[in-house]
Amino acid sequence: MQPEAAYFKNHESPAFVPHGHCRVGPLCSIPAVLQRFGCDVVSVLSQTPLPPDICGHPDQIISIPDAARLLDGCATATGCPHFGLLVGQGCSMAGLELVRRAARAPSDVSEAMRMLVRSLPRFDRAAVISMRLDGDDVQLTYATLAGVMRGAAQAYDLSLMIVFNTLKQLCGSGWSPYAVTLPYAPPANVAPYRALFETPVIFDAWEAALVFDRCWLARPLALSNSVERPRLPGPAAGGEALLDITTSERVRRQLRASLPAQWLSENAVAALLHMTNRTMRRRLEDEGTHFRGIVEQLRYATARQFLLASRLECVDIALLLGYSDASTLSRAFQRWSGQTPSAWRSQHATAAPR
Repeated sequence: MQPEAAYFKNHESPAFVPHGHCRVGPLCSIPAVLQRFGCDVVSVLSQTPLPPDICGHPDQIISIPDAARLLDGCATATGCPHFGLLVGQGCSMAGLELVRRAARAPSDVSEAMRMLVRSLPRFDRAAVISMRLDGDDVQLTYATLAGVMRGAAQAYDLSLMIVFNTLKQLCGSGWSPYAVTLPYAPPANVAPYRALFETPVIFDAWEAALVFDRCWLARPLALSNSVERPRLPGPAAGGEALLDITTSERVRRQLRASLPAQWLSENAVAALLHMTNRTMRRRLEDEGTHFRGIVEQLRYATARQFLLASRLECVDIALLLGYSDASTLSRAFQRWSGQTPSAWRSQHATAAPR
């Protein structure tokens, strides 16, 4: 069994993953990929503050900025801009066993994917996955909650490749998306992306997403006998039930998962969290925050992410953030940072990570 496969199978423990962190598991193939480029693993890892054996312990926890910086350092050392894709090639969530005592196996692809979406916080508390239906299309999106960080593109590449492999295993080898979108500027050579995702890739998009035909959701699972079918947890073992997730984090996750389709209202978020608006406000106050403050924090983090990593115009970023025009974004951004979006982008462009 490959290290990454062992990671996804053995994480049955209810041990908490802190907010902003994830399990090391998907990074366990980094040494093998480095060796393919003739790079010394110890030498590359010595340039980071991480333990030299970090990739040998899939159960360990790592912050998403540290994971992204590690991938970025590996990309620099190998001269391979799509290093994250290569690391993600051998990873899939399809063999994940969520609880020791299975309640029932999902009957089709749709149920399996919804189960995996709900359970992500048990393994990755730094991102959200959402599945949106749009006519005959399905948009499966992945978004980080970390905002600006070095190596963000590498983290997106790794994560979206894992989602791609998961769907490939659940649906069968005949599945493929007809569009892939990534929220950063294109690299000099996009051919590896087209080859690995088996479809054209759109860069400078509003989100990282796989778009495919809705008909696949009703298909029975195509997992072979050699891959253990995922199991649905019982009511007490839901993704958030085993975690120390605060109300403010739950609100932030709901807001981020809804983008770029819409900015949810306070009432809408409360309904999704199965509580009244009054209850949600009281709980947020107990945590020292409020709904408007969370929205502003998320807008600021998202604005900086797109200003730094993409070539989107300010007016497009404004629309993504729920503003009517670029001037409204400019006023808000100056309130947050003391600079206009254009000035902030120019100042940070020279050090922009990929």
